[in-house]
Amino acid sequence: DRLLDEELPAEVEACLRRFPRPLPPALVERDLRRLAAGNHPSSWREFQDVLIEALKRDPAEPATWQKWLDEIPQEQITTSAGQFRMLLKQCGSPAEKLRASRLEMIERPHEAERIFLRAMHAFAAAAPRETAVFCLCINRPGEALGVLRNVDLSRDATSYQLACRAAEQSGDYERWAELLREPPPGPVLAPALCDRVYLNGKFGQTETRKRDEAAAIAAALALPDDAALPNLARRAQMRGLDHFTRRVWLEMIRAGKGRLPMAKRIEPLIRELATKGNEEDLNLVLSAYRSAEPGNLVVFVQTRYLELISERISPALMSNEFEKLLDRVPEVAAVRYPLALAMLLNGREIDALRVTTATGRSPSHTGDSYDAIHALCLYANNRQMEATRLWHALNWETFLPSEKSLFQEKWRYYSRSQDDVTTRD
Repeated sequence: DRLLDEELPAEVEACLRRFPRPLPPALVERDLRRLAAGNHPSSWREFQDVLIEALKRDPAEPATWQKWLDEIPQEQITTSAGQFRMLLKQCGSPAEKLRASRLEMIERPHEAERIFLRAMHAFAAAAPRETAVFCLCINRPGEALGVLRNVDLSRDATSYQLACRAAEQSGDYERWAELLREPPPGPVLAPALCDRVYLNGKFGQTETRKRDEAAAIAAALALPDDAALPNLARRAQMRGLDHFTRRVWLEMIRAGKGRLPMAKRIEPLIRELATKGNEEDLNLVLSAYRSAEPGNLVVFVQTRYLELISERISPALMSNEFEKLLDRVPEVAAVRYPLALAMLLNGREIDALRVTTATGRSPSHTGDSYDAIHALCLYANNRQMEATRLWHALNWETFLPSEKSLFQEKWRYYSRSQDDVTTRD
C-alpha cells in the first residue's frame, strides 16, 4: 500500500510477484490500482485482462469487480467489451445496467447515441448518482452535471464529488467555483477546500489561500480516519500546490496521524525548514523519520548533525560513529564534513582538516555549512589566510541558528588563540 501511495508501480509489481498465483482478491485489487495508475494503453490492456480473470474466477461477488470498470477510460475499452458484457449478463441494479449500456455503446458505435439516450431516459431521474458516473465514464460531463441538478448535494457527499468532477472535466469553472464555495461537511470537506485553493490560484485569487489551507488541514485533522491527512497531501501535490503539500506533511508529522511518505518525498520540506531556520520542526521531522526509516543513511546523518550543533550528542560519540561510517561511504560529503566538525569539537583539529581535504577537492561545491566547517579546520591548523578568504565569502542567512552560533563561537575562539600566540611571540 505504501508503494502504491508513493506511485512506485515497478516496485509494486515486484512485490506482487512474490505471491503465488492466483492472487487473493485483496491483492488483485492492489494490482488493479497499480495498472490504473500507469494510465497508458498497455497498462489499461493488462488492467482489463486482470479484471476479466477476476470476474471469471469470482462470479459470486460481481459487485466487487464490476466497480473497477468505472476506472477504465471509454477509449481504452476495446476488444474486451464483449467479454465484459458476457460476464455482466446477470446485471440487475441501475449501476450494472448502465455499465452494460456503456459496453454496448462500444460494441455498436453506430448506435451509440441511441443507446445513450435510452439509458438516460431509463435512469437519469431514478438513479442520478449512477447515471452521473455513467456520463463521466463516457466523457459526457455536461450531461452528468445536468443529471445532478436536482440532487441535494449538501446531503449527498458522493454526488457532490461527482458534480465537482463533472464541472472540472467540462471546463465549467464557474459552476465548479460555486460548488467549492459551500462544500458539505465530513470526508469531502478537506479535498474540496484543497481544490478551492487550486482553482482560486488558477485565476490569481490568492487572498483566501492561507485561510482555506488552514481550514482544509483542520477538516482532515478532525476526521477519525488516519488516512485523511496523507490523502490531503497527495491531493495538494496532484494539484501542483507544493507549498501546501509541505504544510500538510508537517502537520501530519506534528499530529502523528497517517502513514508517512518516504523520506525522499519530503526532502523539499526539510530544505524549507532549514532555509527558514526552523530547527524545532526540522528536529521533529527528522526524529519522525529516524523512527520510520531507521536504515535511511541520509536521515541518520541529518539527525546526528542537528544533534551535534544543538549539543544533544557528544562530539566523541559522533566522531566514533562517523569514522566507521566514512570507511563505508568515503565519497559522501554529508558524512565527511559533520565528522570533521565533531573532531574539531573533540579537540582533534589535525584529524578534522585531514578529513575535509582527503578528497583533494575544494569543498566550495558543498554549500555554506561545509565551507564554514572547512574554514574552521583551516584556521585551527594555522592556515589563517585560506580560512579567512573562505569565511568572508559565507552567506550567513543560509545557516541554522545553532550552526551560526556554534561556528562563529569557534571562529572567535581560534582567533583569540591565534592572538594569544602572536602576543607571546
